[in-house]
Amino acid sequence: MDISKDNIDQVWEQVATRLKSEYPKDALSFDSIFAHVSPVYNNDGAVTLVADTLSFKKWIELNYLASISDVFCSVCNDYVKVRVSSIPSCETIPIDRGLEFAFSEIVVRTQPSPKTQTVGISTSLKDLDESTGGLRNGQLAVLSGRAYTQEFAINLAITAAKNGVRVYYFSMSRSLPIIAQSFLYLEAGIASYRMASGHLREVDWQYLADTTGYLSKLDINFIDSPCVTCEEIENTVALARKGKKDVLVVVDQIDQMDAPDELRQKDRKQQIAGIVQGLQKAAVSMDVPVLALSSIARAHQYESQRPRIEDMEYADPIRLYADVVMLLDMCLGSIEEEMDSRPAIDEAWVYLDKNRNQAHGWIGHRLGFDRAIGTFYDYVSRDKSANPREEEQWEDISYEELKKMFKEENSTSKKNK
Repeated sequence: MDISKDNIDQVWEQVATRLKSEYPKDALSFDSIFAHVSPVYNNDGAVTLVADTLSFKKWIELNYLASISDVFCSVCNDYVKVRVSSIPSCETIPIDRGLEFAFSEIVVRTQPSPKTQTVGISTSLKDLDESTGGLRNGQLAVLSGRAYTQEFAINLAITAAKNGVRVYYFSMSRSLPIIAQSFLYLEAGIASYRMASGHLREVDWQYLADTTGYLSKLDINFIDSPCVTCEEIENTVALARKGKKDVLVVVDQIDQMDAPDELRQKDRKQQIAGIVQGLQKAAVSMDVPVLALSSIARAHQYESQRPRIEDMEYADPIRLYADVVMLLDMCLGSIEEEMDSRPAIDEAWVYLDKNRNQAHGWIGHRLGFDRAIGTFYDYVSRDKSANPREEEQWEDISYEELKKMFKEENSTSKKNK
């Protein structure tokens, strides 16, 4: 069968049918290929398979290009050169069409969600949503701070899932049981030290049972792997997404991600630059928001001042490639608590060091912070009576007092035994 520009689609259908019949074990993989690939016949007689993304292109080249080439030659009864590209054929676009696309994009991005009244995925923190428009599709947001960044990310992930968003939580630093436990105690409203020590009250077990049933119904997916690349993140989300539009990707954390193959021999700073750039490109390619955590350099972790982007371990590539950089600040001890320039013990401040959505600087109102549990909330909208689980006024108790209470409870329980 001769192949040309006019019948390339018909030939591709025959190739697809032949591939499924000859390789039945890989039928599902071929279905994924056909959904993300478009064939193009070139003037030199070759066939180019245009993939949706660069990572999908590499996946096809690595696993299936030889099989596809063989079937093409068999269907056409002649040698056919087959190559894979992630770049569509060049096309000149008049400015009127370009403006039409731009206007459509503006309409989509400025139309608030009927559930949350934000353009992007809502964080449930009013001032943060007003400054950023929520976590927006195609943008990389980097979160850093001296402490509680993982708890902040988990709060955002649970909020997104409650609003019908599918969440993919990639963890390089913690195993699946530890991640699930963090989600559980944050949503159940149980002090983290009780969960860690196993010193639970009778009422806590009821909260855990109720919360377990509730969280299990949310669309949250964990991927715990010590070595994950940007390409693997993109492939995992692309193949598991299955047409789901509202998706949030959380990466914990950038510093522990694996570098691309071409940067394996470079120093770690160059590798991190490639990783951050890869995450930004993945966000654009998948058209989903990516929230990535990054650490503060050890030399700055114990300073009694607000964190700055310069304090981050790898500040330069993050400043260059990230769309939003959020720095979380809070009081970490009794000494800081007495300083006028530091947040109160029940407060957290968020600083937008970089924001492509224009607004930057300190969030207009401070965030409330429950230190014992690790939850964040709008400070002015706090209603203690709305949460019956808060039987103790944790926000009025210092960390030292919490430790003292814990020791007293332990000694009491030992005496009773």
